[in-house]
Amino acid sequence: MTLLLERSDDNPHYTGPSQPLPHLPATRLAWPASQRRPSAALHAKLTVVDQETALIGSSNLTSFALEHNLECRVLIRGGPQPSEISEHIRQLVTLSHLRAPPATASS
Repeated sequence: MTLLLERSDDNPHYTGPSQPLPHLPATRLAWPASQRRPSAALHAKLTVVDQETALIGSSNLTSFALEHNLECRVLIRGGPQPSEISEHIRQLVTLSHLRAPPATASS
C-alpha cells in the first residue's frame, strides 16, 4: 500500500494530523513544497487496487465531509485506466515530483 498524504511541512494551510494513520503499514509519499506552486494543495483522492480497479473522487474521509458535504466518486473496474493511474504516480516519483517524506522522530 502506498499513501500520498498532505503535510503541513509542504502546505502551511493544512491543519490535519502530521502523520495520518501512523500505525498503518504503508509506503508514504509527499508532494514537497519545492515541487508545487505556492498555495497549491494536495486534493486528489485516488485508490487503485491490483491494477484492475480504481476509485476516483472528491470526497475527504472525514466525518464532516461524509455527513455535510456533497461528494462524488467514480468506480472503474477493468480497462486500462487503473494501471495507467498507477503508472502516472510511479512517473511522478521517478521525476521527484512526489517523494518519501523525511523520517520524523515519531515515525
